[in-house]
Amino acid sequence: MCGIKELWIDFGVGQYRRLIPVHELSRNIPQSLIANLPFFHAFTGCDTVSSFCGIGKRTAWKTWLNFRDVDESFDIFSSSSDVTNTHAMKYIERYVVLMYDRTSTSTAVNDCRRILYTRKNRAIENIPPTSDALLQHCKRAALQAHIWRDCLYANGPAYDPTEWGWKVANDGGFAPLWCTIPDISSHCAELVKCSCKTVCQNCKCRRYGLRCTKLCACDGQCFDHTSHGDTHSDVTEAGDLSYEEVEEDTEADHELNITFDDANL
Repeated sequence: MCGIKELWIDFGVGQYRRLIPVHELSRNIPQSLIANLPFFHAFTGCDTVSSFCGIGKRTAWKTWLNFRDVDESFDIFSSSSDVTNTHAMKYIERYVVLMYDRTSTSTAVNDCRRILYTRKNRAIENIPPTSDALLQHCKRAALQAHIWRDCLYANGPAYDPTEWGWKVANDGGFAPLWCTIPDISSHCAELVKCSCKTVCQNCKCRRYGLRCTKLCACDGQCFDHTSHGDTHSDVTEAGDLSYEEVEEDTEADHELNITFDDANL
């Protein structure tokens, strides 16, 4: 492969068919980008790795060109077996944040998720994955990049998919390990947020007797009625709420969808 002087791709069909000179394009692309293209392609979605919902290759590419600090992280996941490198993940999280919101100052995807959902009214499917889900996604992308890298060798290394973001399925095959942390729906059924910015009045937090949290418009910093012994009879204890009651009430006000599917990254 190293002796190739020209490489052409026959792309498209019919009137849209064209020949693309890859060798000419490569001359105008920095070597650090070329070396990490396999991981980039897998990371942003391929046949074996899920994509980010609403984020196409063009957006991801432009973000990469504007945030070259992520180059080292891409290189680590492309060539190393250290798939839990916290230093690399820090820059990848920032890269993903910029893909979803190029003006964001957040460095962590969890912070960006909260801000986009609570302050910018983004739908749950249009916010970044959790940091835990993103790590599993990176592992799957890294595995695919390693397989592509080693495909030219007659006896390439064997990889254990369960160490790279996959799990053994019931049928004996492999299925994506979307995340390792518990589903929030089974641990926080009373999750509610309000739109009050200074004082809670006739809002959901007041109605359910809950303190404001980071999900609320006040960021949990308002003059909360629950801090001052409010004993109004219309305040319901959170523990008395059923999951269905909370879910029905929150859906009308664009509350948090408490299920997460990494396929909609």
